[in-house]
Amino acid sequence: MSSCGREIRGHTASEGEPRGHRPAQSRPATISRSWSAGVADRHACTPTFGYTVACVDSRDRLRKRLAALIEAAGFNQSQAAHAVGCTPSRLGDYLAGRTVPSALVLLDLEDAAEQAAHRTWMRASDVIDAVATHCDSDPVWAMRMLLQGRDQSFALSTPARRAIWATGTPRQPLTGPWKTLVHTILRASARDGRPIPQWLAAPMPLREPWAPLPLRRGRPLDEGLAKVGIEINERELVTA
Repeated sequence: MSSCGREIRGHTASEGEPRGHRPAQSRPATISRSWSAGVADRHACTPTFGYTVACVDSRDRLRKRLAALIEAAGFNQSQAAHAVGCTPSRLGDYLAGRTVPSALVLLDLEDAAEQAAHRTWMRASDVIDAVATHCDSDPVWAMRMLLQGRDQSFALSTPARRAIWATGTPRQPLTGPWKTLVHTILRASARDGRPIPQWLAAPMPLREPWAPLPLRRGRPLDEGLAKVGIEINERELVTA
């Protein structure tokens, strides 16, 4: 078994369907597990006569299948490597045809592509879009979407789902103090080694204190957010 080989997990139930915001879905690559296993198991070819051609053809089909599944899941190379439990350089060897992965790698990528297409939880980019849509007109709802996305992020239980969380790019820009707030909270929910999108950069502290919601005097503020200039009562960040 290759360094990426590991136990195949069953498809788990979705971690909570978001209320008020439903991310767009994409269609997965056609799933053919018997084909995947067959190609991966036929990689040992004898380099004589016609067998050499058959080996090259199988490797090329396998390489194309890997690339198609990675694209279907919306992964970049780092995210795909995290999903199947190997290094980006090893995945690069698979895609270049220098190394042949086990059938488990293909099955994991097929499962990830299917989960990406049928997920009912928000990725980081979906949270940005939801907050950007409502932060000016309804900050209470924007905060609710942010906390819901944070809670769903914490609940993601598999490497594939954590990698999917990092896919995509926000369609709506988020600027100013709301960007500082959202980036701080989303990055805090991703301290489990998962890939973090390049656009989810660590925010700079605000020059002046800012409160996204009315403050309740006499109640404690969240210390972590206070370090970046955001004043919000701890209780506002607690969800049932």
